[in-house]
Amino acid sequence: MTWPLLTDELDRWAQANAVATFWWRDDDAVSDTRQLDELLNCAGQAPMALAVIPGLADRSLARRLTRTPSVAVLQHGWRHANHATDGDNEYPAGRNALEVAAEFSLGRRLLADLFGPQYLPVFAPPWHGFDDSFLPLLAQAGLKAISRKGARSHSTVSGLAVANIHCVPIRWGEKPAFSSDEDYLLPILDHLEGRRCGRYDASEPTGVLTHHLVQEARSYAFMAKLVATVSGHPAARWLDPRDVFHLRMSTVAAPSNNELAAASPAAVATKPPIPVFLISFNRGAMLERAIAGLQSMAQPTQIIVHDNGSTDPTTLDVLDRLSKTGVTVVRRGSIDSPDDLNLVDVTVQDFLRDHIAGRYIVSDCDVDLGVAHPLTLTVYDELLDRFPDVECVGPMLRIRDVPRTYPLFNRLMNRHIEQFWSKTPSWAETSLGRVAYIEALIDTTLALHRAGQPFHRLKKGLRVYEPYEARHLDWYTSMDGSDNYGKTSSDNISHWNNMTERDRHVDAAIEYSSYYAVRVNNGRLERYEEKVPARED
Repeated sequence: MTWPLLTDELDRWAQANAVATFWWRDDDAVSDTRQLDELLNCAGQAPMALAVIPGLADRSLARRLTRTPSVAVLQHGWRHANHATDGDNEYPAGRNALEVAAEFSLGRRLLADLFGPQYLPVFAPPWHGFDDSFLPLLAQAGLKAISRKGARSHSTVSGLAVANIHCVPIRWGEKPAFSSDEDYLLPILDHLEGRRCGRYDASEPTGVLTHHLVQEARSYAFMAKLVATVSGHPAARWLDPRDVFHLRMSTVAAPSNNELAAASPAAVATKPPIPVFLISFNRGAMLERAIAGLQSMAQPTQIIVHDNGSTDPTTLDVLDRLSKTGVTVVRRGSIDSPDDLNLVDVTVQDFLRDHIAGRYIVSDCDVDLGVAHPLTLTVYDELLDRFPDVECVGPMLRIRDVPRTYPLFNRLMNRHIEQFWSKTPSWAETSLGRVAYIEALIDTTLALHRAGQPFHRLKKGLRVYEPYEARHLDWYTSMDGSDNYGKTSSDNISHWNNMTERDRHVDAAIEYSSYYAVRVNNGRLERYEEKVPARED
């Protein structure tokens, strides 16, 4: 009988000559997916706010939303990463304020760039957790509003507009599920009655929150009926998110570099772009991911692609597309040996002759900084200042999340634990706090090199741990022979996505049971031992 109770409550609003306002928010958007289509189909003509994770969002989502311009985009934390020791919270008390401020500003810039006028400077913290000490940092970063959970006590806080959600039609568990219509209608009825009778702020719209990636059929049936009930009642209305937060397009300014710089310990956004030389061969998709990871950094970068004779049609299309967007693409001939990789220095020196000779980055196009902290390049820069005898600084290549189905999993663990992860990390102080590193030779893995110094393989360098690590994208492939690079690469040069190497080492046995890694504990980095799992065949 709960649905008739909702109609009765809306009738009472009509008798009071008032309109019950509602709004719809959906969380955790990253990419264009089948689940997103299901969500948008369910919404129909009802306006909606999509809370997007800025540090993970990709262009497929931006392209999809251009077809639904009525959808507004909100800022959903930074990477939806838990920084709490008790419960789930990306912004608990005790987090470094400079890091938090940089995440707010960079997230705003990334979403404004991706989504244009569909982006609203509204912050929706993951898991609804957010320490109030960070509220002024939101305003300083150019955010105009915040959305959490529960009836609001004030319409503004620290200069930010407030509009919360009050019903979440999902039952969280190992497998998210749906309880019953009654369980989710009761909080809606409570908020509506509380608004009408003066227990709650009458002007706060009643908010409903979904999670399209995990909603099930019964929850969509619930939402469809709620949409129909509200849309069909003369005393009820779905609000556009721009009206929920009083943010029409004319009031939403694009974030400035000065805002980002003010939130950053090294004023990174005002620095000149760092030239980045990416070594490319028949890996167009990986090249685009590597560029996206670099563009997620706070410091601007200028991309120069050094292509070693790609023949793959997809990669050639990517190179042509990059050229048209202002990326410099230098096409070279194919190479036969690891030492031929040193020829990238010709491209480096040609570029630097016509530009101010500052520090620069060289990297293979299969290294992704997308998992790293936005101030990673600032940390590398500081470490080069601190250690004058070091020639370059780059990331540890993360191994803890490599799929155990990767055919060379055992070979990878053996080689990288032996070379790097078996070492005990050292510690250095930076403007962002303690940083863990090891001394190691660096070849063409991503690294920041000193100004005026030529590039060559196997320089004396530092490799830096979490949260300044990177992913080696080749370790996340299936190696099923469908990848053109795996079939055309030389086993003299490529060890991780090469069919000859797969056949040679696929039966290797694990030689290590654990390795040293670094994690955040109680707001501080600490060393710990990570166990090595068995490969899944």
